[in-house]
Amino acid sequence: MVFILNLLRVVTGATGGIAGHQALGPLYTAMVYTGYWLTRGTPRAQEASGILLYVGHLTAMFAAVHLIDERILQSLLWGLLALASMAWSVCRRDRLAGQSSLVLFGATSVKVMLYDLHGAAPLARIVGLSMLGITFYAGGLLYQRLAKSM
Repeated sequence: MVFILNLLRVVTGATGGIAGHQALGPLYTAMVYTGYWLTRGTPRAQEASGILLYVGHLTAMFAAVHLIDERILQSLLWGLLALASMAWSVCRRDRLAGQSSLVLFGATSVKVMLYDLHGAAPLARIVGLSMLGITFYAGGLLYQRLAKSM
């Protein structure tokens, strides 16, 4: 229960006053991803491993938001996280990681379209949409490989 409450504090950014609070987001992300990696092959823990994977993605996304002030760089990290998750799923033939990366791609696109581009300069819009297109194209190529290998 303490872990879950502190995880919620990390995700919401309510960690002010804690020494080294900038490192908590990446540390919780690493812990949750490690939990996924340790439980992914266990039949009894199949449901828990899926939850850990999605919570790991969520903490990684919010860690990027809390550590980086520039919105387009946050979105770039989200896109790279989605690509890394898709590459992991192709290398390990992990369907759950591939499906979860599609959620990351969707969250990245919603963030770019609704939040990052609102009121941005034309050059920032071009860079943001180009980054989104390149990320989606690379993710689509990786997803095709994943579909063929399954």
